[in-house]
Amino acid sequence: MRGVMKKIWFNLIAGCMLWFSLASNLFAADFQKADEFFEEGTFQAALEEYDKIAAQSQDPNEIFKAFYRGCESLTFLYRYGDAVERVRNYKGNLSGHNRHRFLSLKAEIFRNFLIQYGGYQRSDVIDIPGKEVFRLTPKEIREEITSTYIQLWESREELVKFPLQ
Repeated sequence: MRGVMKKIWFNLIAGCMLWFSLASNLFAADFQKADEFFEEGTFQAALEEYDKIAAQSQDPNEIFKAFYRGCESLTFLYRYGDAVERVRNYKGNLSGHNRHRFLSLKAEIFRNFLIQYGGYQRSDVIDIPGKEVFRLTPKEIREEITSTYIQLWESREELVKFPLQ
């Protein structure tokens, strides 16, 4: 009886290990497919793939990479409002270089949003908690950009160690 149980446990553990190794290869293939779409300039298809990866992955680095590339895809599609909303709603726990990448992405997306829509936005402040991006005033957007650049400036000692790749 013990020998049978050992075989069952061994097969169960081996099956789980095999499944995890195959699953990690599937995520790598998904990134490859999404990156190919991105490099080809088919940003809508790339965005859909990155969204799938972010929804399915358990690895925080993969989730952040998919989020980041998804935001870049949105900017190439000139969907700055959607990109700003994603950045504002991102709940990941960022540290190290990913935090710096996030801050520079945030500043760039907000700048592009302001360039694209700043002339159309109202100047009167609407105080609604969690208001949507199109209800922000140009002044509020500039304050957000400035705040982000200040955070990057305060991290300058870490940023000089940032690998340029």
